[in-house]
Amino acid sequence: MLGVLGGSCHTVGEGKKTQEIVAAIFLVSLLARALALWFFPETHLSDNAITAYLGAAQLLRTGEGMLDPAYPVFAPPLYAVLIAFLQTLFGDGQLPIKFAQVTADSATSVILFFIMKELFTARVGSLAGLVYSIYPFSIYASTYIGSETFFTFFLSIFVLLFVVAVKYQKWQFWVAAGVTLGVATMTRGTTQFFPLFVGLLLFKSKDGQLSRDMRNYILFCFCFLLILLPWTIRNYVVLHEFVPVATAASVFQQGSAERFLTIDGKNKELPKWYEHMRAQGIIPPPPGASAVQRDRFQLRAGLESYWDQARNDPWSLVSFLLMKFGRLWYATESGRNHSLIFASNVGIYLLGLGGLIILIVRNHPFSWILSFVIGYMVLLHWVSLPLFRYILPIMPYVIGLAVVGGMTIIEFINGQWRYKLPVDRDTKKETLLAG
Repeated sequence: MLGVLGGSCHTVGEGKKTQEIVAAIFLVSLLARALALWFFPETHLSDNAITAYLGAAQLLRTGEGMLDPAYPVFAPPLYAVLIAFLQTLFGDGQLPIKFAQVTADSATSVILFFIMKELFTARVGSLAGLVYSIYPFSIYASTYIGSETFFTFFLSIFVLLFVVAVKYQKWQFWVAAGVTLGVATMTRGTTQFFPLFVGLLLFKSKDGQLSRDMRNYILFCFCFLLILLPWTIRNYVVLHEFVPVATAASVFQQGSAERFLTIDGKNKELPKWYEHMRAQGIIPPPPGASAVQRDRFQLRAGLESYWDQARNDPWSLVSFLLMKFGRLWYATESGRNHSLIFASNVGIYLLGLGGLIILIVRNHPFSWILSFVIGYMVLLHWVSLPLFRYILPIMPYVIGLAVVGGMTIIEFINGQWRYKLPVDRDTKKETLLAG
């Protein structure tokens, strides 16, 4: 297992070097996040943090737990379960949760190293891991109550296993990838449709092993669904509703018009939109309606909003969709700090785009995996609510592509860049195409 995940790490000397790199990345990452936690021990609690995370954890610890119909189902349960577990062990404070997040995000830096090492080279992996270890927005995310850090951690484990499964086509890795994707989905529901998109790529293999690919895909989906099944059964037994992961139409509704995109806009404009819908004969669910009833209405409200724009001014809908795509890379729900976020990330975005183009030009055999994961998350949040914190979990892979782009520029400046330069195993030269 370690040999497969370590790529070309075949000798004792290379293994020791890999261990030193891993230790350095983890320690730098841990130190940066511990310092941030020390300077900012208390952070703002969002509505989700109060209700779906800390509130749900409190229900688990003191109430009837998940058998309570009041348990919030607009977010998957795993993050609240982790909070309840940590608070049971260490007390009611937030510090144990945040320290666990700091540790998990530091581990994400290490996992990113292995992902990029498996796809490219140890040098690319080292730089990507180090850059992510000091990336300010992941550091900040690890210090507040929110599912981003643990979701990013579980997603990175899945991506590593997915890379290895695709490269080596061993069923054990497909099983492990399905399990970890399920765990990530139980932390944040955005990855619940990922297996469907994997199915579209089922026949990408060039060796013609259709029966093997089908077997691996079925195992992958089965293990993924197995993780979701207990929560789905719970929702049906307790709520008498079919909720596989979470009721998430509220974010689709909020992302359906520009005037809804911020918290202030949502609070002021959504009630007006509901009154408009009521005038059209579409009645909002009454107080006390079930979670699924509210979810269905929010989905219809979002669809009606899009249809209203398309009917009255189609070009405004086009410009709105373009604006949403751009907003995804810098926007906050509060409407603040947009310039800071964009200015801090624009260099990474440009280098990442350059790295992706370079890999396409060089026809790297497995670079599509990163673009696939990034594209899936971007598409999903572009359709729903375009906020930067929603794409934070894919920033490790954007950073990895940015490292590829930056290193290629340096190679070009130094006169070392050659189109489709192969790996020279005899002289141990590493290029970006290693793997």
